[in-house]
Amino acid sequence: MFVYQREEPGLQVHVSMDKGLGDTVSNVIKKVSGGKIRECGGCSKRREWLNNKIPYRRNALDAIDKIQGNK
Repeated sequence: MFVYQREEPGLQVHVSMDKGLGDTVSNVIKKVSGGKIRECGGCSKRREWLNNKIPYRRNALDAIDKIQGNK
């Protein structure tokens, strides 16, 4: 999992590059199990299903830059 972090005066931004909830759940399971639990084919399908049902915004930083006039 890649996390982008940027701090400016009065603004603190943390953006996870996960596609959605499925990626987050997968990363939590890997972290908690110390990597001992491997992802199977069914796990991959559930991860993609969750990503499609509960996606994260991908361009939050672009929107902030537009509002601030940085782009």
